[in-house]
Amino acid sequence: MHAHAVTLRQFCSGILGSGDLETKLSPPHQQDGSPLDDSEPGHPLYITYPVRNPEIAMASGLPSLPKITALKSPEARVQCLARFAHHELMAVELFAWALLRWPDLPTELRREFVRALADEQRHCRMYIDRVVELGGSFFQPPYSNYFWKHVPAMSNSEHGPSAFLAAMGLTLEQANLDFTATYRDAFAAAGDQKSADVMNRIHEDEIRHVALAAHWIKMLGPPGADIIEAYTEAVPFPLSAARAKGRNFDAAARRRAGLGQPFIEFVRCAQSSQNRSRRKASPTRAEGSERRGQPLLYPNIGGEELPGKAGTVVTNTTASTLRLWRMLFGPRARFLPAVVQKDSGISLEKLHKKWWPDALGPAPTRAAFEWLDTAQGVVPWISTARLPLHPSTQGASNTGAPAGVVARVHDKAFANMVAREERLLPREMRDLFLVLDAETLLAGEPAIERMREKVAQWPGELGHNFTLKPRLGTSGRGRVPGVDGDVESPAVRGALKRLAKRGGAILEPWFKRKTDLCAQMYIAETGEVTLLGTMEQIVAPSGVYLGHRAEFDSRGRVFSGGDHEEALREAAAITANRAFAEGFHGPCGIDAFTVDLPDCEGVEREVLRPLVEFNARFTMGTIAIGLLKRALRQAREALELEPGERRAFYFGLDMPEGGWEAAIAKVPGRNLLVPLWRDDRDEVKPALLFAEDRAALDAVVARAPRARRKRPAARKSRVA
Repeated sequence: MHAHAVTLRQFCSGILGSGDLETKLSPPHQQDGSPLDDSEPGHPLYITYPVRNPEIAMASGLPSLPKITALKSPEARVQCLARFAHHELMAVELFAWALLRWPDLPTELRREFVRALADEQRHCRMYIDRVVELGGSFFQPPYSNYFWKHVPAMSNSEHGPSAFLAAMGLTLEQANLDFTATYRDAFAAAGDQKSADVMNRIHEDEIRHVALAAHWIKMLGPPGADIIEAYTEAVPFPLSAARAKGRNFDAAARRRAGLGQPFIEFVRCAQSSQNRSRRKASPTRAEGSERRGQPLLYPNIGGEELPGKAGTVVTNTTASTLRLWRMLFGPRARFLPAVVQKDSGISLEKLHKKWWPDALGPAPTRAAFEWLDTAQGVVPWISTARLPLHPSTQGASNTGAPAGVVARVHDKAFANMVAREERLLPREMRDLFLVLDAETLLAGEPAIERMREKVAQWPGELGHNFTLKPRLGTSGRGRVPGVDGDVESPAVRGALKRLAKRGGAILEPWFKRKTDLCAQMYIAETGEVTLLGTMEQIVAPSGVYLGHRAEFDSRGRVFSGGDHEEALREAAAITANRAFAEGFHGPCGIDAFTVDLPDCEGVEREVLRPLVEFNARFTMGTIAIGLLKRALRQAREALELEPGERRAFYFGLDMPEGGWEAAIAKVPGRNLLVPLWRDDRDEVKPALLFAEDRAALDAVVARAPRARRKRPAARKSRVA
């Protein structure tokens, strides 16, 4: 009995260890009404099954509920209400079970679980009271043990409490949004308004419970993962989104619970495994393609931050990158169907037909890299949990790493951790960075206070301008600048919730970068790391990608050049090995930069920050090196490149100011321009430019669009 429970642990143990109904429905507070003590939750305790007295015993394989059309019968209504009461009783037990199983849950989540447990107790009593009013009895065993069947899978899941949130809140309770609404209306139609009112009150509470699960599964899940990714990763088999709904789908209730439209549609369209197995009787496009060794390109550029429908939306911004990405593959590669932005004029079919530019000579029969030659099945730009949801991917293997691993190592906090633990940061940069999690950002003031303390610790010679970066983001999107250490500005405060949705943020000083650098790698499933090359990145002040510049030799090896080459390559190898240890494999890259900083004597020197972030996906750097390999024969001949020598190349995503012809006129010595395509005005857009050395390309780099644009006064604190 837990009638005299003082601690929350005693209370939960009493619910699961006592067989009588009254003990299980005793409210979660001490005898004097004060809250239960949860200051020492204790060690994890796994209880496989609750104690039950015979009058509320459970069993498997019980008959279905009466049909809705039968609810005019009081007996049918009693049977339904008693079954619903038992569902609530199982929920009471499962919340108690979760509090014992994971004692190290965040304090606020434990409080939320206690509140939810009290709601479930109240629901159970409401149903039982109504059963008695209708002349029935709740003590009519056996009852179904359906909820408890999922306990082993939840307990053993590597996702821990996220598995419980996915199973209880986002599957069973989300489905109850539909069932409570359906039976509310059915009871009313049968003339039983009292029962309808009970269903409606419980329906309203379930909205709060679903909202609770949706909030915390993102908080506990992989940084930056949206709710679809977090749910798909964590939900324990055999539960799935197909079981998170009833026949009458209540989208309005889900919106009130704060579920975004993509997740609502994801659940609405989810099919059971039985339906999928029936559909697999005939090969899908992906299955047939995989058997023929055909790579299927999954065009989810930006999928880590703003995934669209099924994670693939093609826009004018991404179309150019997709066209360039396609050039890395052989002739059999195809894009998977994707949603195309309206009025964009983009056609994936045209990209298939015009995938190879004439300027590169005859279309190749092989991929640009050996590791792409063996690719078959689905090849994603970035592996996310949405990938298996795309209809065309079902039944095909995914060449990418597991989505949860990608989310973990793609997080900028991973790069920050590796740089710190592997001592890759120069002395001047140690202890400058602050990693903030989503929970801290949502709390508001604690985040502001931690940022204020960190900025105050920075050396005076650095200044106090800063940037607040989303932990999952690309091309500078989502960054918040700050001036003079003002971490309480409206811009910063207004961004906290937005940054929380992107997995958290990293605070760092604003550095006036000298050179942006990168290294591109491929990590095989065996752990073997191939360094594809190092390069200088050409980016706008805002971080938007413009192009790459590097040196290359007659074998197609690529070097950034300069004094930091070896340090950059060492950082790339170290980071790749750390990523593999986390379970990652596939194409990837690191970003780096140099900056002038004063040493201990106040003398400025150029310092390399060799690891800013780790990109766990294809990158524009991978594309640039692949395109160099495609044009290598032409470049060797035009620049008379011999073994042991190096030449330079520049890849520009768009034409320089004034056009390519004007830029080339300023390149001394031998050069070669390889246009990749022309736009509707017959102007060359992306192109490869080869020259005798890196310095010969300075004028072209200076004319890169937006590279020379002055930073507005309001954005003085932009950072790499």
